[in-house]
Amino acid sequence: MVGAYWIGYHRIFEYIKSADITLIWLNLVFLLFISLVAYFTGLLATYGTYTIVVIATASILATTGFILCIIWWYATNNRKLVDENINPRLIRYFLARSLVPPLTFLTSIGIALIDVQVAPYFWIVIFPAYTIVDKIHLPGRTGPSKV
Repeated sequence: MVGAYWIGYHRIFEYIKSADITLIWLNLVFLLFISLVAYFTGLLATYGTYTIVVIATASILATTGFILCIIWWYATNNRKLVDENINPRLIRYFLARSLVPPLTFLTSIGIALIDVQVAPYFWIVIFPAYTIVDKIHLPGRTGPSKV
């Protein structure tokens, strides 16, 4: 997941043209949570049958994803830190795509309360969900939101 978040981070920063102190702080918080992912992944590998560990790991992963969403929203809000001519569909696409992992992890918390062993497998839903978001929102693709 760290790799997926890191790729997403770099994808959105291709469009961010400037920075301010708020963006820098958001980046630092994002990096803090990225560093916590490794710790909680280790806990999950060792104590993956404990509900609290699965919930804590999913919570850290969800929070990390939400921070990435906030970074994108902040940078694109009123075209503050991006090119003012950026395609609005591209803004929606990256926002929708960045919401997939945190919403999946939040859902897995509920699943963990029912069956702790199934919850981590639910995280695989992220990949088909990305495909759905791509088909619906990706500028230049055919589908419901044609460009």
